[in-house]
Amino acid sequence: MYTAFRKTMRRYFVGAIALTMVVQALAMNGLAQEVESTIGLDGYCPVCVIAAGKWEKGSAEITSTYDGVTYLFPNQEIKQKFEMSPAKFVPALGGDCIVCLVSANKRVAGSVNFSTLLDGRLFLFPNAETKAAFEENPAQYQDLDLAADGNCVVCRNQTIKGSTDFTEVYQGMRYLFPSADAAAEFRRAPQQYAATGQSVATAPTKQAVTVGTAAEEAQTVSVSGRSTCAVCEFGVKPLGNPEELGMAIKTNEGHVVVVEQAHALYPEIYKARYAGQNVQVEGRILKSEGRVSWLDPSSIRIIN
Repeated sequence: MYTAFRKTMRRYFVGAIALTMVVQALAMNGLAQEVESTIGLDGYCPVCVIAAGKWEKGSAEITSTYDGVTYLFPNQEIKQKFEMSPAKFVPALGGDCIVCLVSANKRVAGSVNFSTLLDGRLFLFPNAETKAAFEENPAQYQDLDLAADGNCVVCRNQTIKGSTDFTEVYQGMRYLFPSADAAAEFRRAPQQYAATGQSVATAPTKQAVTVGTAAEEAQTVSVSGRSTCAVCEFGVKPLGNPEELGMAIKTNEGHVVVVEQAHALYPEIYKARYAGQNVQVEGRILKSEGRVSWLDPSSIRIIN
C-alpha cells in the first residue's frame, strides 16, 4: 500500500511540474509577443534614419521607450541623442499611416518597407499605394498629426502658438508648446490635456448667424453647442463621408450642425464626441434641410 501511495504521489508531482513548465512557457511566450509588439521601426534605430538617412538595426540591450513604443539603438551615444529630444526622431503618428487616417478614419500600422522622409520627419505606410498618395500631395497629409492646430493646450483661456522647439508626442499626435515649462507640464499629465488636443484655428471672418436661415450660406458662421454622434443621435450623415458616423453639434436653439471631415481634421475631439463636450465651431454652411445643416469647418475648440 505504501508503495502504491508513493507511485501516486510521484505521478502527482511530475504532473504538477509539467503543468508549471507549460504555464511558464505560455507566460514567457506571451511576454515575448507583448515585448515584440511594442518595438518601434522593427528594431531599426530612429536616430540613424532621421539624422544619417540610413537604416541601421539597434541592439536589444540598448533601448529607450517613448509614447509607449520601445526603440533600439546601436550604441549608448545614439540612445542619449534620442532621449534628449525623442519627439524629433519618432515616426509620424507613432508609425501609423497618416493617409489611412484620412481615407479610412482609422489607425493603420505603417511598414518600414514603405517609408518617406520629409522635412526631417519619417512617415510610414502599409503599402505602395498609400505611400504614393502621400508623395503626390504631402502638404495635404504631413501635419494631420498636429494637435490643436499647433496651439499650446496647457495655456489656459488663451490661444498661444507653440514652437517646434518644444514638441511632445502623445498617442502619436504632436503637441507644440511655447516654452520648456509648458512642455514639462504636459508631460506631467498628458491625458489631462490631450482631450483638448484639437483646438483653435483662426477664421478669416466670422459672423454669428442663426443656423437654419437662408442667409447663412456663403458666410463664415460661429456655432456653439454640445458635440455628439451625427448618425447615432440624429440619423444624419456627413455629405463628404456618408460611410462615417460623423460628429454633430446640437445648439441651444435645437439646431443640428454636422461638422464635415471632423474625423480627419480634429481626431481628438471627434473621438470624444460621445462625451457631449461643449464646443464652438466656425466655418461655412454647405447645405441646410429643416433643422439640420452641414458645415465645412475652419476651426473648432472646446469651451467651458
